[in-house]
Amino acid sequence: MTREDELTVLGVSEIAFFHSTPEVFKEHTSYLPFRCIANPTEELYRKFGTEESQGFADGFTWRVSGNSMISG
Repeated sequence: MTREDELTVLGVSEIAFFHSTPEVFKEHTSYLPFRCIANPTEELYRKFGTEESQGFADGFTWRVSGNSMISG
């Protein structure tokens, strides 16, 4: 069972938003195993309060990622 299968069994759906036009978006997301939504105006980022993400530069993200890799 893959991690994707485990999430599906739990009823979890992954959705990713990308700041891209639908045309560019389609070129780069067709292979991803989860739903992706083009968000060129960043309206959805604002709606969900995620317009200022630190991403991997954020110390918390590094700690969580590291702990996940160690614990499997």
